[in-house]
Amino acid sequence: MAHPFSWLALAAAEAAPSAPAGSQPNPIQMMVLWFAVIAVFFYLIILRPQRREQKSRQQLLDNLRKGDKVVTVGGVHGWITEVDKGGKTVTVRVDTKTNLKVNRSAISTVERGGEEPAATKDENGKK
Repeated sequence: MAHPFSWLALAAAEAAPSAPAGSQPNPIQMMVLWFAVIAVFFYLIILRPQRREQKSRQQLLDNLRKGDKVVTVGGVHGWITEVDKGGKTVTVRVDTKTNLKVNRSAISTVERGGEEPAATKDENGKK
């Protein structure tokens, strides 16, 4: 049984002695060159923008503060009432008496300085 990379050695041996100076480059060199070009293209088009987006999202989540108007990934709109600095959660006020504790990673968008509505009275006139 032949070695799996024996074709590589044969191709290099065939190309080297018969190629006069100034002829076409070795096919293996061209293959490596194209691979490098594709790798650079992949990095510039896909990886670099993705890392930039991850960095900006992490900065957004790290800068959450009380009073920010937020929308969660589930579509819940509310205002941050408590930020757990050491932990991974925030408390979001959805209605006058409704607070939800959600993970920081569940915050989708943030509107800085969103005006939190004043506490309203219920039907009985109680606050």
